[in-house]
Amino acid sequence: MAAVDAIKRKRLLLGLAGLALACCLALAFLYYFGLREEPSSRDETPRVQAVMHGVTLLHGEKGSRLWRLQAPRAEVGRDRELVTLSQPQIEYSFEGNKTLVASSEKGKYNRSNRTAVFWSGVSGKYGQVRFTAGRMVYTAEKGTVRLLRGVHVTRGSAFIRSAEASFDLDTQRVVFSRDAEVELYADQY
Repeated sequence: MAAVDAIKRKRLLLGLAGLALACCLALAFLYYFGLREEPSSRDETPRVQAVMHGVTLLHGEKGSRLWRLQAPRAEVGRDRELVTLSQPQIEYSFEGNKTLVASSEKGKYNRSNRTAVFWSGVSGKYGQVRFTAGRMVYTAEKGTVRLLRGVHVTRGSAFIRSAEASFDLDTQRVVFSRDAEVELYADQY
């Protein structure tokens, strides 16, 4: 008889353990899938306020356009000053129909201080000059374009490699960092 009670006791304990495990699993399921608050029901604002497609931003002074910034997709964040860009392209216009054009995979534009940052495969051109870099920063207030992280500039058969370069938009002068390496190739006949 004692053996029968021991078996019943083991079955009872196993049944209670199984029931407790089932309750824990049910509570975990409800917590993770049913009882969690949805982000829209919280008081905080979502990370992205607006998503736009086919965006063009223009800036000009004294009746002429200085630059145009285009992107196939843009997102405006919580502060509404920062615009995140996918595949941005900026075109800066100079007198005499000269333009500086640059593009990359990703970028951000700060509307309050008119700065644009491009990264992940920056490439561009200015007349016959072609350039690539890991990052580009356009600052309207300073009138500069800074190329950073592995700058490579070519014109014809000549090229310059440098860690960074700064292009002054007013004077159209480029200054490379001290590590600049220049290679000039003579035309061969």
